[in-house]
Amino acid sequence: MPARGVSKSGHLPDRPGFGGARPAWGAVPECNNRNPTPDGESGGLDERSLSGLIGGENMAHASSEIGAHLVLRIGMFTCHLDTIIMTWIVMALLVAVAIIATRRMKDVPGGFQNMVEYGVEALWGLVADNVPPRARGCFPVIATLFLFILASNLIGVVPGMKSPTADLNVTLALAAVVLGLTIYAGASVKGVWGYIVGFVKPNPLFLPLNLIELCTRAITLALRLFGNIFAGDVLVIILGKLVAYAVPAVGQAFHVFVGVLQAYLFVMLSIAYVTVAAEE
Repeated sequence: MPARGVSKSGHLPDRPGFGGARPAWGAVPECNNRNPTPDGESGGLDERSLSGLIGGENMAHASSEIGAHLVLRIGMFTCHLDTIIMTWIVMALLVAVAIIATRRMKDVPGGFQNMVEYGVEALWGLVADNVPPRARGCFPVIATLFLFILASNLIGVVPGMKSPTADLNVTLALAAVVLGLTIYAGASVKGVWGYIVGFVKPNPLFLPLNLIELCTRAITLALRLFGNIFAGDVLVIILGKLVAYAVPAVGQAFHVFVGVLQAYLFVMLSIAYVTVAAEE
């Protein structure tokens, strides 16, 4: 009598990880296998889902899968765990840099403090040259956006790391921050009522168009950043599969260039939107 789980021919059944058929290359290795709860609902990651990603060859396959995410389901919500982890890593790095740069500040800066102050002054120059004086309180948010986006874009070059900005959810959240900042700048300079009245100028018929324009700006910000960083990650993966060393290095250098450029463009467009909203 054959053992349990073994066919009469003596072979194990065709299941992934047991020598049988494996999923197609294009299948997204999301952790959607969930154990049902007593009330019939499901949620969270089960042991089988995690072991499928952690185990040997499957882990290598998941790490190279384009657009793959480690998914956690909590009720009706879906979270990309890998994006959340990488986002917290970026935030921890930025906090560490801020602590190191300000721990022993000197009147005559040198070394690392000098480099950080030069970057802050350059960002302040962008805001001071373009934003009206009454709206320059947006500088801390603008500077934080630039530093976070820059670090998020560049961390994807490190082997084993993924850029948080290659996830559309992150770029949409960043664009929502810019949208809120734009509304705040306009309302703080013109007053709440004056800012609202601006949507019906020069004619009340322009109200829908002005609202659509406001939302479209944020959406295009998110899609532009996501598309460029995601494309850079795809380029690095494809070149890494085609050629061993030289070409992937060129692809990573190009990815660094695109990451810096996209962070700069995101901030410059944010400054432009704040400036337009704050104009008298």
